[in-house]
Formats: sequence, C-alpha cells, structure tokens
Amino acid sequence: MMIYDGYPAYLHNNNRKTDFQTGDLIIVVHESSFAQSFPPQTNRHFILRLKRGSVADFSPDVREELERLGYIK
Repeated sequence: MMIYDGYPAYLHNNNRKTDFQTGDLIIVVHESSFAQSFPPQTNRHFILRLKRGSVADFSPDVREELERLGYIK
C-alpha cells in the first residue's frame, strides 16, 4: 500500500520480500496507469526507500482517510 495523490493505492509486489514499514518515504517506478478499482492498483517495477518513517509522518488528512478506510487505527 502507498499513498498516491493523497489517497491509498495498492502496489502489486509480485511476491518480492521487502522490509518497508508504514510511513517509510519511498520512490516507486510503476506501470503508467492505475486500475480503476478501490483502492487503485498498479504493478511496481522498482522501489527505493529514501528514509524510514511511521504513521506520524502522514498528513492529518491522509491519516484520517486511512483510519476511515480501516487501514490504520
């Protein structure tokens, strides 16, 4: 799951193991389009973590939306 344009979007990871945690700041190279689903979905090609983070790093609006959708408490 990542935040794209202020909303949650799901990244298909193709069963690759990662140690990313909620709130990490990442750069993602992905397919050019998102599936018209909820949450939006895309296939990722490459992910690079810029820094570790936590839920506290999300803006209040993003935290509220993730709580409303049940992704975080």
